[in-house]
Amino acid sequence: MRRLSQAWPLPLRQKGAYCLTVMGAIAAGERRHSSTGPERVADAALACIADHGVRAVTVERIAIEAGVSRASVYRWFPGGRNDVLLAAGRHEMTRFFTEVEPRLAAAGTLDDVLAEALSGAVCFLRDSKPLHALLANEPELVMPHLAFDRMGTAFAVAAEVAERHLRRFLDEDDACRATELIARLALSHTLSPSADLDVGDLDAARRHVHRFVTPGLAPLTDSPRS
Repeated sequence: MRRLSQAWPLPLRQKGAYCLTVMGAIAAGERRHSSTGPERVADAALACIADHGVRAVTVERIAIEAGVSRASVYRWFPGGRNDVLLAAGRHEMTRFFTEVEPRLAAAGTLDDVLAEALSGAVCFLRDSKPLHALLANEPELVMPHLAFDRMGTAFAVAAEVAERHLRRFLDEDDACRATELIARLALSHTLSPSADLDVGDLDAARRHVHRFVTPGLAPLTDSPRS
């Protein structure tokens, strides 16, 4: 799979460092060992957000967390803090889609694609330490980017992968509608979990989309298109 940092269209890249940072924080779960210096710095930035909040993140703090020098950070990211935060967002969104795309590709029905997308997103968001830290300590920074009328950037990123798989079953308009609906459901069930429905469970997610999502769509065929 192409790295999404390379595949994103120019308008999306121009949205700015902060929104991508929030998206990266949302996607970030447990840190894994990173093999390169820039990846360690990106991981360190998200760890700093989880520990100290967005406002307190500095190049110096990121360098200490990453175990590298401040000069190295600026060598890899000449734009300093904003460049690091952009990279952190891209790094985590790439990590998320690297995990979920093989499951979408293997899904054999429309219900399966939607359920894998919903379940995978909820599980990833649910385990995000930076997201929960932001919601607890700096909600005024993160909540505007989670409002339904301001999620265009998040939907554009999700569409990079999800729509490609949905178009095996749906026309372009319905694929876009389904992508947005699943993103909204995932966010709602993450921020306000249901007491009697855990869509992080794949079987529960499949039953939910079969009953409430796919009836509003118009599949082109009962079988995936080649």
